[in-house]
Amino acid sequence: MANLSEFTKESYQDSIDSLSDRYEKMQPLLKSFEVSSLELRKKFGSENSPTNILEGKQNQTLVKLLPLVENELEGGCTLLWKISRHIMLLTPGIEDGNNFGVDVQATCLKQIQDKESFLAGYLGDLGTYFWSRGQVMEKMGGTQWKGDGGTITVEEEKAEDIDHAEEGDLDSTTNGNGDDSKKSKKRKSEPSSEPSSESSTSNKHTTKKTKVTTTKTISQRPNKVLPDYVSYLVSLDLKWHAYLKDALRQASDAYLTVLDNLNKNKAKIENPKGGSGGGEGSSNHMSMF
Repeated sequence: MANLSEFTKESYQDSIDSLSDRYEKMQPLLKSFEVSSLELRKKFGSENSPTNILEGKQNQTLVKLLPLVENELEGGCTLLWKISRHIMLLTPGIEDGNNFGVDVQATCLKQIQDKESFLAGYLGDLGTYFWSRGQVMEKMGGTQWKGDGGTITVEEEKAEDIDHAEEGDLDSTTNGNGDDSKKSKKRKSEPSSEPSSESSTSNKHTTKKTKVTTTKTISQRPNKVLPDYVSYLVSLDLKWHAYLKDALRQASDAYLTVLDNLNKNKAKIENPKGGSGGGEGSSNHMSMF
């Protein structure tokens, strides 16, 4: 069976080179975060004005930075995974004696895997920024309006009860002596010989449904936002700006420490038992920069 590490050997070296390039290229982005909290608070205070809050506007500074940090973390995690995958395939079979190189290899592998998991944790948290900010905006009225006011037409069904008069009442006529009411009362007092039914001419009770059109006023957005809410939103954005900066710092440190460890322990990582066994990668040239 072919040595499985041969399948990952090329991507292993390419990943080491890419990790070095990635470290250099991310420095300008990291430097862009070096802004004093006072300057940043002033800037975010302008972006989070009451008008912008009521209109549900986002913090454009963070909206632009977040995908850049996300891309950096995702790319870094992928490179660290490729490096650790190859080292795992270089691990020799378990046997007694001469395991110092194996221990060194295992220590380096664990460090790389820990760094990858650590950065992946930052990556997984980034999406919660929009949720947490959206919750605050909702409480402040940023989504509790439907325009600039006005009216809408609503069509509703209205039920109306209708009592139908008896046939005797409808057919009664005056007898010339002005005793219509007596005649009507007499008929009403007489018991009916026919069973009551929906189709009979006796007293009926029905419900009629009609459509009624009404006009309702749309609630206008609130015209005030509490100052404390504004300050809280600014603080929330400052917190996330610091979080993004810390994520980049951790990624930068991870790249450096992994590259340094690989450089210092290259021989033990690629050939932990020494000699000719498992040292197929020992001739690879590895350079941090």
